[in-house]
Amino acid sequence: MYRNGQPTAVAPDSSDVDDVIQYAVSLQPSAADECAVCEFESKGALLDALVQLLQPGSELEKAVYAEVDFLSLDDMQTNNPVAWLHLFKKLINASRTMNDQTRNALTARAMKGTLLPLGSPSAAAAEIREILRRSSDPIISAYTLADDLLHTPYRAYEPY
Repeated sequence: MYRNGQPTAVAPDSSDVDDVIQYAVSLQPSAADECAVCEFESKGALLDALVQLLQPGSELEKAVYAEVDFLSLDDMQTNNPVAWLHLFKKLINASRTMNDQTRNALTARAMKGTLLPLGSPSAAAAEIREILRRSSDPIISAYTLADDLLHTPYRAYEPY
């Protein structure tokens, strides 16, 4: 994040991070008339935002574990795999490394102000990847191990 032309890091209070995580993983619906997919996507977006914004350290690790648990325990994995996979792909993309081509593409897109559809690589990519590998969820751990085997780099998707 930049303020006054100087790079700065967002460092939220630990209790704020805990409150967001507690809300996102709560089983209580946020609105009575909201659909299950909408609920899943809105709560998942909160967890993903934490993973994208937090700097490496214990708060980020807590957010990643919360998102992995959220993905593992939510019924969307079987009831709506497309919605589930969309959130999971954001997390897996945050755990990928970049090559020079990707770095250049991301820099060019940032200069144009275009958004990335599937998140961006994290400074803590290696730590995120390790948490995904150790997940007790067989789909998350198997997908991560296959991604490791294929050495899939982070990809900057071009807008249509």
